[in-house]
Amino acid sequence: MGALLMIRSIFRVRLLIFTFSLVWLFYPSAIYARDLKAGWQMVTLSLENETTVEEFFADQLSRVNALWTYSQQTGWEVYSARAHVVEEAVSQDVPIITHIKPRLGYWIHLSRDMSLPDLEANTGPIPSRVLGNPWTLVGCPESIALTRSTTTFDCWTVPAGFFISAVYDYDGLLIERIPGHKGYDLKPGQAYWIKIHPEGQTDRQLTLPDSYGLKRLPNLP
Repeated sequence: MGALLMIRSIFRVRLLIFTFSLVWLFYPSAIYARDLKAGWQMVTLSLENETTVEEFFADQLSRVNALWTYSQQTGWEVYSARAHVVEEAVSQDVPIITHIKPRLGYWIHLSRDMSLPDLEANTGPIPSRVLGNPWTLVGCPESIALTRSTTTFDCWTVPAGFFISAVYDYDGLLIERIPGHKGYDLKPGQAYWIKIHPEGQTDRQLTLPDSYGLKRLPNLP
């Protein structure tokens, strides 16, 4: 009787493992802690759900000196808990961020360290987005090896007739990475500037323009 119960227990455990494996295979989950430091960083903030800035940061909203993202349609967009940053943005016709959108990259400047809940979500199919020409600020929900010949990754698609020529990440400084043929590993929770270039041409302008970096952003106390 004891042996039979043990066999049943082993069978149930294996069944649970098998079921979990199927769920992971078809709906892989992305999990990463979001312990953000004071100062600048370039990160992914959401995988699936679009929420308001106020809902997302909740009682830590006052720590957000500035939050920037880049849209191919409107250019820079900004949010800040500091009135003078918002006033400057409005005076320059810079759109104000109202919602945190999934799979986008964000520059964020914090006055103090911030701990957000671990992000865990089923990353099932979501609408595909096409990388803009030349640069796009993308969020990365999972580890991805990006190569020169990559045509799709996560929800992003390289438009026909283009290839990925450069990647920039941020670790205190903007650092240029060339994907090449061996690939460059994108890390979950981080954000990246990705450049595309027409196939059959040599990209001689890999440097990220100042307007895509931090040099033109408002000076913060």
